[in-house]
Parts: sequence; C-alpha cells; structure tokens
Amino acid sequence: LLVDIRHEPSLQDKQMYEWITYYGLGGLVVATKADKISRNVLAKNLKVIRTALGLTAADALLPVSVLNRTGVEELLEKIGAAVG
Repeated sequence: LLVDIRHEPSLQDKQMYEWITYYGLGGLVVATKADKISRNVLAKNLKVIRTALGLTAADALLPVSVLNRTGVEELLEKIGAAVG
C-alpha cells in the first residue's frame, strides 16, 4: 500500500489496508515522498500512519524517497522476496 508520508492516511487508504489484511495478503506500507519532510517530522508522521492504519510493531512501514534513494534498496529487496 502506498501512502503519502506528508498526510494522514485517507479513508480509502484505510479501506485498502483493511482489504489487504482481510484477505491475508500480508502488507507492506510504503510511505512515499520521505524527502519532502525533516527527520523530526518523519518520525511523527510514521507514528500517525501506523496509528491510523492500525499497524502493529511487526507490520512493515517503510519510508521511501526516490529522489534521494532512501529506502529504495530495502523496498526492492522486500518486493523480490515477495515474488521470489
């Protein structure tokens, strides 16, 4: 599930995550545009996303920025493992 790290997940984001988990598909939440906010705001916004979607500590939430490559390698590894 892709969410914008700058905003609280929308109702549609929440519904999609519920659908993903309902069908037992597992889930990786990718918080995009991580380069648009400071490190202090990053931690706060990740907590907001985790709370809004009802993620547990075991659920994967990965901040990613294509511009500065933050989290890109880890994302590719997780995708590779999922299709692997």
